[in-house]
Amino acid sequence: MQVSASPATLSPTAVTANTTTVTVTVNNSLSIGELVTIAGVTANGNHCTAADAAVINGTQTVIATGLSGTQFEFNATIPNATTGAGCITTNATITPGSNYLSSPVVDVGDTGNIFVGDSSSNFYELTSAGATAATALTLGVNGTTNFGAINGGIRDGAIIDSTNGVGYVVTACNPNTTGEQDTGTEGNAGLIQFTFTSNTLTAAVYAGLDSGANESCTTAGFPNYAPTPDQRYYALGISSATAANNGEIIGGSSGTGGQQLKELQFISSTMQTTPPNGDKPQLGTGASPLSPLTEFFNSQVFNVTGVTATTTVVTVTAANTLAANDLVTLSGVTANANCSAADVSAINGGVQTVASATATQFTFDATIPTATTGSCGVSGATAAGGPDYLFVGVNENPSAVYTFLLPSSLLVGLDDAPTSVASNDTDAVGGTSAIIVDNDSTAGQASSIYFGTLATSTTVCGTNAAYCAVKLTQAGLE
Repeated sequence: MQVSASPATLSPTAVTANTTTVTVTVNNSLSIGELVTIAGVTANGNHCTAADAAVINGTQTVIATGLSGTQFEFNATIPNATTGAGCITTNATITPGSNYLSSPVVDVGDTGNIFVGDSSSNFYELTSAGATAATALTLGVNGTTNFGAINGGIRDGAIIDSTNGVGYVVTACNPNTTGEQDTGTEGNAGLIQFTFTSNTLTAAVYAGLDSGANESCTTAGFPNYAPTPDQRYYALGISSATAANNGEIIGGSSGTGGQQLKELQFISSTMQTTPPNGDKPQLGTGASPLSPLTEFFNSQVFNVTGVTATTTVVTVTAANTLAANDLVTLSGVTANANCSAADVSAINGGVQTVASATATQFTFDATIPTATTGSCGVSGATAAGGPDYLFVGVNENPSAVYTFLLPSSLLVGLDDAPTSVASNDTDAVGGTSAIIVDNDSTAGQASSIYFGTLATSTTVCGTNAAYCAVKLTQAGLE
């Protein structure tokens, strides 16, 4: 099925060039990176030779667009730089290429519908038969009406939450957010929470992902990718009226002023637009793209040998590798003379946050109806939990792979840099592709991470300069 209409042919009023760049004057709503086909440009004596026109005509890639929507540029090797009036455009035409699409995502848990975005920041909901299910959302700055040019639109697939009937998508230049540019006309990198049914699609909340310095909207070369929920999102959901009882979602942006990571909370299923502490965790200040975000809950299972409690704190005896702020869930704890059924209900099943830990014990806070005077029943009881990691690669500050602990290491004060658990600046040549983790295990070489380099190297990849695939273990990202 064709998602969007075929673009109409445009009529340019001028084509000029230097030896490397061609400027076309025409009313348009093109995006950086889009393809256009130019035809009918002809020579104009010394202003534009036949050789110049031959290079200009054909399929070209847009590298820049005018803020008024009346010009665009592309790179080309022009034999004789055009001067004065430039080429003749009387019969010339400009045919934009169709918008390119993000990866489609299916709502398998409810509607069965398909969600996909395009390079003009339009967002579509389609039925499994390919029909339009709801009116598309226009999420970006686009065309002469808004005086803006979009930088790549919606590049990555949406995140769909079938349970709550919401989803999340990132667009490069949204006019309803604040950040590097004024709202309404130029736009900023934005994370949008949308709601959906089988036949409706509504943009509910707009959150800016940059805070004034990053310039990923108006400068090419800084793509923005999909957000990622943390483990608390999956375990706790987002429906509580108290933000601390819900999970979070993390968005990232990159640009000329560095890279930012924003962890956003929820109140009654509504995404909040400002992170806790008013933070803008600035990973670095150098111009650099940010890789897609990879969240990984490194859960392990520990045998529980003892559980005691006060009215506010539960102490669990178990050989473990947990640390403060890790998530843990107990199961199999039973009532006895020391531990009431109400106590057990508060201890078992729910996701808890580790308050303190040693190699043999850990604690978490809870409201216990009756403080236990001895150990609860623990025959067969287990504790499952561990750290929730965020892996991300950058090409600046220096080129490195970073690991952050969610949510705590991202929840920092305004302008404070997030604290990484580990980093590796030896193997991330030129930054990294998306990062994947092979599995969740304590076995040797398990839970390793993999990525590709974005620059060639002889140091990492061998004697011949090449791009390469890299495997790191999680122990200090070795």
